[in-house]
Amino acid sequence: MSIAIFNPQISVVTKGLEGKVITIYGSNNLGKTKQSTRMKKPLYLPFEKGLNAIAGVPFMPINSWGDFKKVNKQLTKNPEKAKEAYQTIIVDEVDAFSKYATRYVCDQYDVDGIKDGNDGKLSEEGRLEEVNEVTEKHLGQGARVTECTKKQTDVMSVILDNLKDLLVN
Repeated sequence: MSIAIFNPQISVVTKGLEGKVITIYGSNNLGKTKQSTRMKKPLYLPFEKGLNAIAGVPFMPINSWGDFKKVNKQLTKNPEKAKEAYQTIIVDEVDAFSKYATRYVCDQYDVDGIKDGNDGKLSEEGRLEEVNEVTEKHLGQGARVTECTKKQTDVMSVILDNLKDLLVN
């Protein structure tokens, strides 16, 4: 295949944020929650207290993994109604989210920690490949995690194990 410099492809930027997954990361008190709640038609899912002085935001407190599953089921059971009501779903915050997911998985398998499940048979490298398969499926070709610590891999494993059936194509 030859390269034709006088007939290049033209990049296109899509308008809007529909269908996008955005991660906002930073230390405490930077305004991440405040800015997130300013997006169109938000539904705030706090996995810990965090709305404080932000008024007028629809929210569903999440106090357990079961709460999250119930909210997610309602959102995915009637996607048209969910899209009509909400354009932005805010999960705050990922660390607390992963702790709920970890506890749920451990309780399901009657173990104290993720490392105790599955007899330790699945390697960290195997988990990273599984993470990348799901990441590419839901975020698009080329979206990959190249490195992660053991703790990060465990957290992603928990999320993947519990969300595979909940992710909407």
